[in-house]
Amino acid sequence: MTARNLFVVATLMLAAAGARADDFYAARMQRGITNYQRGNYAQAASDFRIAAFGLLDSPADYETALIYGALANWKLDRKGEATQAAEKIVTVERVAPVYAKLSLPAGLREELESVLPKVLRPEQLRRAPSLAPLASRSTAAPPPPAPQPPATTRSSPMSLLQSGDEAGARALAEQIIADDYANAVAQTVLGILAGRRGDWAGVVEHYSVVRTRRRLTGDENNTFYMGLIRTGRTADAAGLEKISGLQPFVAKATSPTPAALLAEAERTLREGRIVPARDAYRRLAATPNLPREAALAIARGLFQTAAYRESSAQYQKLYPLHSGEEVDMFYEAVNRYELGDYAIARKLLARALPALPRTRDVELYRGRIERTQ
Repeated sequence: MTARNLFVVATLMLAAAGARADDFYAARMQRGITNYQRGNYAQAASDFRIAAFGLLDSPADYETALIYGALANWKLDRKGEATQAAEKIVTVERVAPVYAKLSLPAGLREELESVLPKVLRPEQLRRAPSLAPLASRSTAAPPPPAPQPPATTRSSPMSLLQSGDEAGARALAEQIIADDYANAVAQTVLGILAGRRGDWAGVVEHYSVVRTRRRLTGDENNTFYMGLIRTGRTADAAGLEKISGLQPFVAKATSPTPAALLAEAERTLREGRIVPARDAYRRLAATPNLPREAALAIARGLFQTAAYRESSAQYQKLYPLHSGEEVDMFYEAVNRYELGDYAIARKLLARALPALPRTRDVELYRGRIERTQ
């Protein structure tokens, strides 16, 4: 990818990034709403997926992002993604009911209530009291029957999961908890599947139930701990760490190369998983003796995930920035602006501007930086 193309892709994130990381997600939500209202549903779906991740600690905002995301994906005929978002809405309503109090634009609630019965089965809708009235309107197809395993394992969702049949394991586990919500085996299976999907709210929900029935294993405690961190429940995570004596993860296999780790970080960022991408770039930044291009890519990644201080520290290791690295000069100018180093920001911007495309985001930060004294 050329520097210009990289710049065009990455600067789409600038308008959503404010002085604080939290502003990134709120601004991404607003951008998603604007794209949705304009009928740009593909971009809106991406915006809401990113926004939802950063708004987990605010049930109302998180659920609003899920609602818009479900509707955007439905309009794109992405039934699988719409169903996943709808299932998460049910999960939120079970844990922190906010649907009745949400302030939604005219017609949006009615539109959602016409879609939910098409993607969720009656028993799924009944799990959330606020959505239970929609159950009688459900036209969602029942899950496909699970392949018949040997008689000795037919009733065990864990056996289905271990055999590789995730769909069958999930369907059977959901059937079990519909009648026996605290069933430890079924909740464990759903917790494992939620972790594989990166559904951290689901991880916390399911393992919270499992903990009432049995002690979690070491791996389960680590997954539960990660879920608490990812959903913003840091106080609960700290308590779990003290009780369980959790230790830092230690690699047991040969470490992947920096190039492989960088490719994985970039893939994570493209998927909109901002926090894990930022963490990956932070780990990479500590790698010694990196080639210049790899080090620049790490600095860009930190910038794109709103880690301005760390991005600037990475760029400073590479000073002076050279001709042909004007995109990086611009990113470092924004870093310095966000950190209050206005004089350096102005100098970097002046060097970079002649080679940059005059996008809205460039002009936005140009105005901000040039007005500083």
